Amino acid sequence: MKAVVFLFVVVFVCLSPAFSQLAAEEPAAMEVMLNTALMPVMNELRVVKEELAAVKADIAAVKADVASVKADVAAVKAELAGVKADVASVKAELSALKREVFDLKLEVRELKGEVRGQEIRITDLREQVSRQANTLPWVAGSLVMVLLAFLGWGFAKWLKDKEKSSEEVAGLQQQLQAQQAELTAMQAELVRLRTENERLKP
Repeated sequence: MKAVVFLFVVVFVCLSPAFSQLAAEEPAAMEVMLNTALMPVMNELRVVKEELAAVKADIAAVKADVASVKADVAAVKAELAGVKADVASVKAELSALKREVFDLKLEVRELKGEVRGQEIRITDLREQVSRQANTLPWVAGSLVMVLLAFLGWGFAKWLKDKEKSSEEVAGLQQQLQAQQAELTAMQAELVRLRTENERLKP
């Protein structure tokens, strides 16, 4: 617009003598002269309008490109926010895994301590077993001697009890024979009494 105004001013300054000269001439000739003088200005104004329309179209295209770039930037920001959220989640998982690994290391240390304690106990038990294995023949021999002595004492007691039982059986047999003799005598006496009773009956 400034260029158009500047052109109008230049044309007006250049044509001011001609306008003053034409003031005395006929209006038709003055109109023809005015149209002839304004023709380049109108053509240039048309060109400027076309250029202005092209510039506006370029500006609209640039605005569209800017809007597209803004949309792309917004999408990139959204993706970046998602990536940040994923990174935060991964960091949280990594922290949880580190904590779990630390706990597992503590458990492994405790298990190693328990294994060492068990190894010490096993070593002690092996030493006890070896000592007991060394003393086992003596203990076994002592037990065998005690068992043999107990069996000998039991066998002697059994023999003694058997002899005593034999004597008791012999005594009982003698008593039984005496009782049988008494029973036989009583039966004979009973027969005699029955015979006398039969004889004394009328």
